[in-house]
Amino acid sequence: MKKSLAHLLEDKQDKVELAGILPRETDEQKKLFALLDYAYIGARYDRSYKITKKQLEYLAQQVKKLQHLTKKYAKKKSKRLYRHCHCRKIIAFPTSLPKT
Repeated sequence: MKKSLAHLLEDKQDKVELAGILPRETDEQKKLFALLDYAYIGARYDRSYKITKKQLEYLAQQVKKLQHLTKKYAKKKSKRLYRHCHCRKIIAFPTSLPKT
């Protein structure tokens, strides 16, 4: 069963921001999302998998936005968990996430 990042988000604004990255309202948006969703398997194993340069560039841009938001949400969640941790004196919280 696939799970989305959206179910992990607690803040409604975060969900709205995430939904705006890869919207699925129009047929073209649905097609682009399906291309991305199937890309890992399709590009490796399906000889009929095709994607245009324009589609690839758009999706690459959106994935970068998704990576940025994921890092932001992870940092936010980590800080929240740290604030509730009873062992703060033992754990040193990193001031920033590692760059990828």
